Amino acid sequence: MERKLDIIMEQLSKLPSLPSQLEAMKQEVKSLRGAVSDIAKSAEVIENEILLMNIHGKSISYSAWRKKELIKKEQELFDGIESLEVNLTDESVDIMQEKKTLLESI
Repeated sequence: MERKLDIIMEQLSKLPSLPSQLEAMKQEVKSLRGAVSDIAKSAEVIENEILLMNIHGKSISYSAWRKKELIKKEQELFDGIESLEVNLTDESVDIMQEKKTLLESI
């Protein structure tokens, strides 16, 4: 019987540690929630960075295409002006002036 009492006393002596264990578990849960929140924020930042990189890549592609188009248009105007200079007429002088004005606007 005394052995049973010792066991019961031993178990009772462990009871006061339960609240501290519970508190430790609560702190661990809070810590894990914070970690999950940090991970979610990091994922959002990464998604935003990927989006910005995609936009940047498209902007570069568009800029390169636009520059090629402007160079092509510029070359067409130069060629047109050259052609008109070879065959000067009153009409070609007006057209040549229009092309030079367009060229200057590029």
